[in-house]
Amino acid sequence: MDSRSQTRDAMAFSQQGFSYLEALIATFIIGLTLVPAIEALQSGSQAASAHHQHRIDQPLLAGKMEQVLASEYGLLATAVAGPTTLSSLSDTVISSDGRSLQRQVYLAFYDGETGDPFAAADTGLLWLRVELAGTPQALETLVSQ
Repeated sequence: MDSRSQTRDAMAFSQQGFSYLEALIATFIIGLTLVPAIEALQSGSQAASAHHQHRIDQPLLAGKMEQVLASEYGLLATAVAGPTTLSSLSDTVISSDGRSLQRQVYLAFYDGETGDPFAAADTGLLWLRVELAGTPQALETLVSQ
């Protein structure tokens, strides 16, 4: 046996145990990175679900806003209940995914000239808010006489 073959045999013998250590380290690294990767996928799927509900709810909200805006000012003025009290124009609808959603309508007289925007008497300007109960979705606007 020459010295070259002895060196090769010695290197092969020393690397046999080292590959097992490399496999352990690689498994450990994969285990550490797998948990955050799975958590990222989970939050992504939750966001997709929330977006799907928002996409269903938004037309229902906008439809109610358009329905109220199409009403005459006199009808809206008689339905004024205040900025925190539901008006009589509120209703409940069934969404396309089967949920029952309450469309809440808030009406108040609006006075932009004073420090308090919500006036006690008719100023010719109404504040209108339509929101879906139990969701953060809402639309607001002003309606003039």
